[in-house]
Amino acid sequence: MTEAALKILTLADWQTRLVATFSHIEQTRMQGVPVLNPALQVNADHFTPWQDYFLGVMITPWFMNLMLAPATAETCQQFAELKLGKKQTHVFPSGPYEFINGHEDELGFFQSCSLFSPMFDFADQTAALDTAAAVLQELMKVENLEELDAGNEQSLHELGDAQDTETDQEQGKDQAQDNGHFSESTETTESTLKKTKPETPLEQKTLSRRQLFLGGRK
Repeated sequence: MTEAALKILTLADWQTRLVATFSHIEQTRMQGVPVLNPALQVNADHFTPWQDYFLGVMITPWFMNLMLAPATAETCQQFAELKLGKKQTHVFPSGPYEFINGHEDELGFFQSCSLFSPMFDFADQTAALDTAAAVLQELMKVENLEELDAGNEQSLHELGDAQDTETDQEQGKDQAQDNGHFSESTETTESTLKKTKPETPLEQKTLSRRQLFLGGRK
């Protein structure tokens, strides 16, 4: 790994590069792909330092993702050593979230957690920005952990173990969607902490991450 590839950026530098990188992706890889919401623009305003990372919500016309960027040499090295498309769980006050390891030449290594894709739920940029701000607030509320897990006998550790058994094919598909290399599927991405067997009455009582960030609306 070269020194340039492991260069540590400031938060402001990350935000600038994120906007530039995904704006370029929109104008190149995403041209002609029918999942772009023309009412939305690339935005990386909602980022903040968190532990050894920069945590934020990345908005584009085709996805909204939680994103972690390395803020230290150690976390940068960890991301670089992790296989692209590999999932890693990070625990926040509202619970564990799975992030996918990614890379762009202009950015280096980062991890992302899909919240919304595509973005047709959002009528305009203001709605997307308001949701991004709400995501960061709700992410840090421990009471949301209780709400999301209410009535579920399966522990969070068991859920994490089950998620670790997902196939490399699914990991590759998620990574492709996050970085603008779309497969044929354009279904809306639900929570990364989905409960198993959602058709059961018990599971229907539990809010998904997506519903939580939309205030319980479908």
